[in-house]
Amino acid sequence: MLAFDLGEYFTESNLRWFVIGAGSGALAAGLVDLLRRRPGWLVGVVAPVVAFFASGWLDWPDPQLSWVVAVVVAGLVAGHGFEQVRNAGPGFVPPLLLLGCAAGVWLAVPENNPALVVAGAVVGLAVVRRTGDPGIGWGLCLALAWSVALGARVTGWSFVGGLLCLAPLVAVGVRSWLPGLRHRRGVLPTWPWLVISGGAVSFAAARWVGVAPDATWSRVALVSVGAGAAVAVWRH
Repeated sequence: MLAFDLGEYFTESNLRWFVIGAGSGALAAGLVDLLRRRPGWLVGVVAPVVAFFASGWLDWPDPQLSWVVAVVVAGLVAGHGFEQVRNAGPGFVPPLLLLGCAAGVWLAVPENNPALVVAGAVVGLAVVRRTGDPGIGWGLCLALAWSVALGARVTGWSFVGGLLCLAPLVAVGVRSWLPGLRHRRGVLPTWPWLVISGGAVSFAAARWVGVAPDATWSRVALVSVGAGAAVAVWRH
C-alpha cells in the first residue's frame, strides 16, 4: 500500500509545473509591490491565482457543493494556523510546514499538477522573502485546498485524503481557539517537532487515505487525532 514509483512523481513535466509556480509567485510579489497601500495579505492571493492562470488550471471543478464548502473551511482554518505558526517562531517554519502539506497533497491526489504549482508559488515567494507578510497564509492555504478539488477524482478517497493533508495547519488553527490549549506550552521543541510531525501526518493522510483503495473513515479519524496530538505537544 505504501509502495510507489518515484519515477512517476519526479518527472520533467512535474518539474516544469513547479518552476512555473515559483516564477508566478515571484512575479506576483513584484506586481503587488507596484500598488500603493497594498494590504499585506494580497500577495498570498495574487501569487496562486497567477500560478493557476499561467498553468491553465484556473477552472471550476465538478460542481459539488460539499467539496466547495470543505475546501473553503479547511483552507481558511489552515490559513489561520499558518498565521499562528508565523507569529510563534522563525519565519521559515510556516512555508516549510505548508510545503510538507503540499507534498502530502501531491502524493494523495493522482492528478497532482495543481498542488505542484501551488508549492512552486510558495517557494517563489520564499525566494523573494515574502512568506513572512502578515496574512499571506490565507490565500496560499486556500489555493492548496483548491488544488485538491482540481485534481481529485470523483470516486475514491483522493479528495478526503488530499484535504486531510492540511490537518497539521488545521490543527494549529483549531488549537488557538480552544481555551484549554491556547496558552498551554507543549513539551517538544518549537519548530523541528512541528515540521517533522506535520510532514509525517501529511504523508500518512496521503498514503493511508488518499491513494488507499481500502481507506475508511476510521483511518481519517486516526490521522486527524494524530495531527491534533502532534500540535497539542508543540511548544510554541
